[in-house]
Amino acid sequence: MKNSNMTVVRLYYGNRDISSEIQPSAVIIRGLSNGGTQVKPLRSGKENGVKYIETELECGLYCYKVFYPTPRDFGIKYFYIDGKSDYVEYKMLLEPYKESSYMQKAFSNTTDHVINEFYNPDKIEGFKTYATPAFLYHNDDRVFTSNEELCTFCEEIAKNCKYARIFYPTGLTSVYGLKTPVMVFTKDDIPEGATIEETADIVRSKGIREIMTVSGGMHGNEPAGMEGVLSYALELTTEYGERVLDKFGAIVLIPCVSADNTCTYYREYPDGCNSNRDLIVCEHDGSVVYATAYNLFMPTVTVSCHEDVGILKVNAADYSVDDIHIVAMAFNGAANTPVMDVNAAIRGENVYAEHMGMQMMQNVLDRLNAVGYRAQHYKHATYFPASERSYAAVRGAFAYLIELSGIDNGKGNFPLRVHGEVTTIKNIAEEVIAKNGEIAKTVYAARENVRVKEFSEGNRFITKMSKADIAEEPNPSIYVDGTYKDKDAVRPWPLYCKAEASRPMPTAYVIPADLAYIDSILRLLDTHNIAYKKLDSGSTLALRKYSMTYPPKATVELGEREEVTFENGAYLISTDSPAAYLIAYLFEPDSYPEGDGCRVSLFNMGYIRASDALYRCEEDGLPT
Repeated sequence: MKNSNMTVVRLYYGNRDISSEIQPSAVIIRGLSNGGTQVKPLRSGKENGVKYIETELECGLYCYKVFYPTPRDFGIKYFYIDGKSDYVEYKMLLEPYKESSYMQKAFSNTTDHVINEFYNPDKIEGFKTYATPAFLYHNDDRVFTSNEELCTFCEEIAKNCKYARIFYPTGLTSVYGLKTPVMVFTKDDIPEGATIEETADIVRSKGIREIMTVSGGMHGNEPAGMEGVLSYALELTTEYGERVLDKFGAIVLIPCVSADNTCTYYREYPDGCNSNRDLIVCEHDGSVVYATAYNLFMPTVTVSCHEDVGILKVNAADYSVDDIHIVAMAFNGAANTPVMDVNAAIRGENVYAEHMGMQMMQNVLDRLNAVGYRAQHYKHATYFPASERSYAAVRGAFAYLIELSGIDNGKGNFPLRVHGEVTTIKNIAEEVIAKNGEIAKTVYAARENVRVKEFSEGNRFITKMSKADIAEEPNPSIYVDGTYKDKDAVRPWPLYCKAEASRPMPTAYVIPADLAYIDSILRLLDTHNIAYKKLDSGSTLALRKYSMTYPPKATVELGEREEVTFENGAYLISTDSPAAYLIAYLFEPDSYPEGDGCRVSLFNMGYIRASDALYRCEEDGLPT
């Protein structure tokens, strides 16, 4: 007869290549993975070549860890023993060991009780899975879609769907030699063999239309983003695509922005750079691909697909978890954008709350909740201008961020996470369609209005922002056995940023042609499709000079207007441009604090030094 307080737990584990000399080890831990105690003794054995360990466990929280002889390559899975079963078993096979690569906590870090009660796909109306590589080839391992599988999948869609094209805008990545595909879906007549530049020219030549860009794979440990974009590509090959592409000039997909991160399942680039803070300095291949695709198509709407930590933090005091949303969303991300009223933000007004884009997002959240998702506003107010969302907003688009609960969850609840990405993308597209071209008209007009055609003290650029608490969001908490601890808990979140300091927009920035890093500056301007004019040697302009001190953060003073002659010539970067705010982020030395891990200005990139000459022009009628 079974001891009512004990359950036999068996864990199958190992290297999927069972012939490999390098095999992982496994332990069972009572309590949390950090600070818990190992369960001993364990019985061990082998079945069909796969090793296992087993033991009897009383009720409570446990986890198992399967690991290679490296501190980073491991998987963790929590489970809760409730005494209702005589026997339970789990399986964790690691990918073949590679000394130069690893996975990062690539399995579910919460219990099946929580997953089954709060993340059950059966409770989602219209739930389905997609025939993308992760589901076709990797249902029973720790590996996600490889770069080769990604490219092959995209190429097959382009081959079989008359509306789809695939491009590789840059060469192989510099770290691992991988490809970064960009897919374009359009009903425009694109000649066979057209380049991505030619395709973009055709799409943009048709007048004011909605163009949407959807990206994933920015962070390597957020695989549902990439798989969600691939799944949305499949949707665009169906009757859904036939209907939606009648309403969009083009839908541009970048499934895997950071191929070098994704292949190792690691959040940052190998040099430690957060890829989603790199989109202005563009030091990495993925950033160049994203900026290139954006500047070619100039979308009116962008969607970036990510995952956040969700429910991974277990409270050691009572084994509870909180923040159990499934989908979270954020709109825009910066006040210095063409579609925002910057002066209203400077006056202290919340320019986000009543914005059309924010209202659209609320409609999407309502629809997601109606079909069974727990959806809410994303809990962080940021204005990182070098992230996908903010970079797109600074260039004028209605920019949306999707966050699914899943960082480091590996395959835990993966089908629901992917479906959540697709469902949210589709609902954003429906909101755009419902506006019947209004977004495109708004964006096109705003990009023209942001041009600095004449100097005005009232036309300002915000150089410092801070978070503002304006709302409470649902924040229910549950125990790891799947029961509620506090169903109605709430938490205040800063949902927008307020202006703290600003400076008038100049009509142009001017730099000497003989700066030490002038080639790097011009290359960066070219990457962002920012125009500049070379001034002849001996040119003279009325300018104000920046005086800058550094480190740790830029302190800026402006000199009086003076006549400046450039003996060796200069470069003039006019702000009579739809990219006026991006230009200001680059050239205002204190446009963003480097201390927040995001290099934005040329000054904190090191391309313009404190000893260099940097000028602003506040005169009208500049040479063009």
